Amino acid sequence: MTDREVVEALGLRPDDVERIKARVGAEIRRQMAAYPVRPLARYLPGVPVLLVDDGLATGLTVEAALEYARRHGATEVTVAA
Repeated sequence: MTDREVVEALGLRPDDVERIKARVGAEIRRQMAAYPVRPLARYLPGVPVLLVDDGLATGLTVEAALEYARRHGATEVTVAA
């Protein structure tokens, strides 16, 4: 999902956004292959979670982490920044 106003303010076209999404997706897959970790989802059901972020410039990262924790059954989510 993209924020249309931000995309327009940056002077990007839809094909620019799609190209960037493809590049970032490829980098994410590369890093996941290079640095494998156990899926966190198996540890979340029924437990409280503390998310710590070293900075909330846009809040997007912490929003994604909150959604992930809630979707996978965390009983309580606390955020510290």
